[in-house]
Amino acid sequence: KKIAPRHQLGDVWAMLQNNSFDAEKLKSLRKSSPLGRILAAGLSNSRHGRDVMKDSIEEAANSVINELERYLPVLGTIGSLAPQLGLLGTVFGMIKMFTEIMLAGSNGNTSILAGGIAEALICTASGLMVAIPAIAVVLAGSAGCGTVIGGRAVVAEPQIGQAVQWGPCRPAGG
Repeated sequence: KKIAPRHQLGDVWAMLQNNSFDAEKLKSLRKSSPLGRILAAGLSNSRHGRDVMKDSIEEAANSVINELERYLPVLGTIGSLAPQLGLLGTVFGMIKMFTEIMLAGSNGNTSILAGGIAEALICTASGLMVAIPAIAVVLAGSAGCGTVIGGRAVVAEPQIGQAVQWGPCRPAGG
């Protein structure tokens, strides 16, 4: 909702049709959301023709996508390392368990085994509980940013292009 507000494109289109789009609204649109930045880039360059407008929309969309994806590598690293740290904890738990068995002798005390196994499983589960959401966010983010922003920008370009066909799309008073 914050990246690509559902009704933003329709609101801009309505203002263009009503010729109520001015420089202040362009400035507000640019600051409103990532999609607003993309739309504002197209609108501010529409008087230069369709190709320039389309290039400015693509450039703005690429910039927005890069900005939205900037933290995905960090989450990917966390998602990759968390299971390894969980495995390391598992190994330490197993080492502790076997050390305690060795020190206690071979009297078959299962509580020593249970404590070590529980510690090992807690470490494994902890690593997976960190890794799974981190990897899910990375996968959803890397697929979603370009799709949401790119898809809305693709929808916006022909509609803004229609405004260019009416003549130069200059904000009123600008």
